[in-house]
Amino acid sequence: MKSGFQTRQRLRLSSYPHRSEYRRLARRVWGKIWADEVFGRAAQLAYFWFFSLFPFMILMTAIASLSRLEGRLTRVVSESEGILPLDAYLLLMTTFNQVTARHHQSLLSFSLLALLWASSAGMESIITSLNRAYNTQQTRPWWKEKILAILLTIGFGVFFLAAVVLLTFGELISRAITDFFNLGEIFIATWPFVKWTLITIFVLLGVELIYYSAPNYRQRWQTFTPGTIFALLFWLVISFGFRFYVTKFSNFDVTYGTLGGVMILMLWLYLTGVAILVGGEINAALRDQF
Repeated sequence: MKSGFQTRQRLRLSSYPHRSEYRRLARRVWGKIWADEVFGRAAQLAYFWFFSLFPFMILMTAIASLSRLEGRLTRVVSESEGILPLDAYLLLMTTFNQVTARHHQSLLSFSLLALLWASSAGMESIITSLNRAYNTQQTRPWWKEKILAILLTIGFGVFFLAAVVLLTFGELISRAITDFFNLGEIFIATWPFVKWTLITIFVLLGVELIYYSAPNYRQRWQTFTPGTIFALLFWLVISFGFRFYVTKFSNFDVTYGTLGGVMILMLWLYLTGVAILVGGEINAALRDQF
């Protein structure tokens, strides 16, 4: 009986990855990052995201002005100050104020098309990068890949929009739930934790959707894979860390003049692309190793 118990214990312990396997995984991921040209492809993502940012702002302000929600949209843009570096935030806020003041309802259809083109082009770059990470050939016709890129862009946009709605209308939603279910102060006190938990889940699901559907490789759906969690945590670290560095130790205005805000925004978008692509490399490496 004792030997049988010890055997089961050894089998149970052997089912967990050894520390040396994690070291091999780290070396493999690092090698794949350079072999798959992650940093160069992240620059492509930053380029397309930069071009999709301003059509997105025009689209949102046009919709907000038609639905009389400009004040709420202004609050969403203002809350990005806690994430973006200061110069990038000032550039974004200045552009937003200019767009809001002019009420570009006539550009609604144009901004929608420009947003879909730039965002889907960025998604196509992610698809190509993940195919390379998984060592799979692109056998899908170009039109299927374009449709997939558009659908993934819309799918991620739905999860992102849900997170934005919670961020913007969180107080209204909490009051409505409290009144409907006749909840007390305990729910109101715990609502901030619930809200940010739901926002995190929506963002994770959006990224997970990309990792699952983008590569030309059949795989089972897994919720919150290590690559997805790493991408979110790494993005938070680089966002707040980069903001701290720019605020305390750097002055891009001295080097780049009026282009300082653009340079910071592009660099932040580039680091965001690195976070997403490295997360995909981690999932691909885990598939090969474990």
